[in-house]
This record gives sequence, structure tokens and C-alpha cells, in this order.
Amino acid sequence: MRYIERLAEEADTAAEHNDIQIVYQNTRKLMSDYGQHHDLPVRAEDGTHVTAG
Repeated sequence: MRYIERLAEEADTAAEHNDIQIVYQNTRKLMSDYGQHHDLPVRAEDGTHVTAG
């Protein structure tokens, strides 16, 4: 099972048992895993930088 799927399943089970601490910890893990890459440039297929706006 993939890491993200395991965390999601664990959070679902914790939410059913009202264990908010586990839900919070898993959310923090996911944020730290994927929150670091928000400032990397995105390139289109032709190699040009894609900008928002």
C-alpha cells in the first residue's frame, strides 16, 4: 500500500474513533511532504516556464 493511502486510511480510522491527534499528525506529515515544492518552477512541454496570472 502506498504511503499516502496508508496515512489516509489511518486518518479515517482515527476520525471514526475521535482521535484528533492522529488526524492532525497525518495532516502535518502530508503537508511537510508536499508543501516544500510549491516554489519550484513549472515547465510546459516546450520547455518554457508556466506562470500563474
